[in-house]
Amino acid sequence: MTDILELQPWRLPEITGIRRLPMRPRMPVYATCAEALAADWMDRGATVDLNGTWEFLYFETADEAAEVASALVRVTSRDSVAGSASDGGAATARWRAIQVPANWTLQGWDKPHYTNVRMPFPDSPPEPPRQNPTGLYRCRFTFPVGGNTCGPAGSSGSVPERIVLHVGGAESCAVIWIDQVFVGVAKDTRLESEFDISDCLAPFEEHEILVMVVRYSDGSFLEDQDQWWMAGLYRDVYIRREPAIHIRALRLRPELFDDNEHGRVTAEIEIGGLEVGEACSARRDRGKKSSNVRAPESPIGVSVSVIGMHHRPLVSVSGQFTGAAATDGNRHGSPNRADRVRLVTDEIPVAPWSAESPTLYDVLVELSDRGGATFAVYRQRVGFRR
Repeated sequence: MTDILELQPWRLPEITGIRRLPMRPRMPVYATCAEALAADWMDRGATVDLNGTWEFLYFETADEAAEVASALVRVTSRDSVAGSASDGGAATARWRAIQVPANWTLQGWDKPHYTNVRMPFPDSPPEPPRQNPTGLYRCRFTFPVGGNTCGPAGSSGSVPERIVLHVGGAESCAVIWIDQVFVGVAKDTRLESEFDISDCLAPFEEHEILVMVVRYSDGSFLEDQDQWWMAGLYRDVYIRREPAIHIRALRLRPELFDDNEHGRVTAEIEIGGLEVGEACSARRDRGKKSSNVRAPESPIGVSVSVIGMHHRPLVSVSGQFTGAAATDGNRHGSPNRADRVRLVTDEIPVAPWSAESPTLYDVLVELSDRGGATFAVYRQRVGFRR
């Protein structure tokens, strides 16, 4: 914890993030096909929403904020609720309420700053200014942890789950702790950041998240444009559960044939989580992760279904992730390997998509365990056009 604050990642262009999960599209996961088809398109899946009123401390410099953050993460979560001797109670006494998501520059702290061609400070790259407004956000939430799996109750093939923290946007650098455990660093003002916090949550239901947001960073020089400069947690923050083995990338390519009445769908599916250990078994120590992608010891099944009107299945195709193990050296090799598979549906009758008749079809992608039981369902929509 202390090391990360001494490192000062907001001043290092070599660091664009620490322990941050690879970027991917937002794909809610559901337990059954019926649940996926019934869900609203804005649904996030199984989440705990952290939006709302947080506690907030404002500082004129990042150094001041880092000193207080160091004290806060040395006390226990339950002690920090009421303050403790380790922080002298001074920090606790100054906490104020703030809304998340929102910029603190629009809630009474600091001020917005508009620039056109000049930076809002005179320092040269990559150094942000020493007078660098910084905020500490703190929030307590309820989230039971321990022993949870995804899959039918009692199934020997149930897949362990992971718990992911989603930070929709932080301007411009965020350092995050949960239950006094360092989670990671996000440094992309306009991009989402996600972190696997499965091993960060203490074994009780009440938890505390602490986020240090530094207004200017070395990344500010890259983000500079004709804009208003703001600061804070300005997009949604939430926690979600999902299977440890999950879809990392999903590419659906609908193809409309020459007759404009038939088509097919090609699905390229890449899964993540094989590094957690044997498929459908206990995960291994994250501190010993390998960059290699190992072949699952028990095959992971996958099926792709195109759904028509009234939720009527039109076609389905199945496969397994059983290819050879891949390493970083051949990540773009065969389309079928330990963590990737390509499936092509049979020809089906379809209605073409057009601006006048924007017909869309649901596509369900199911992952199944070694016993054939579905543990994850993803839903996307496609249209057929030339």
